[in-house]
Amino acid sequence: MTPGWRSLPALLVDAAATRGDAPAIVSPTETTSYAELFGAALELANELEPARGQLVALALPKSKELVTAWLACWFAGAAFSTLDPSLP
Repeated sequence: MTPGWRSLPALLVDAAATRGDAPAIVSPTETTSYAELFGAALELANELEPARGQLVALALPKSKELVTAWLACWFAGAAFSTLDPSLP
């Protein structure tokens, strides 16, 4: 690993611990804090545990759920590919 470089999941862990109430995702209809995002990603990562080392296809629109799924895959040790659900 490059000195001074940190992974996105590691940055999320730190943000949840140091400024958990701060907004991580802001949309026109809701705001999700770092702590909420971290908790949701860990919960989904536990469900993905059997996928460790596997490829997971994520067919979700651009959303909080997609970001949560990306992070959950990283935490679970799974690779992922994002698929655009609007394409045939």
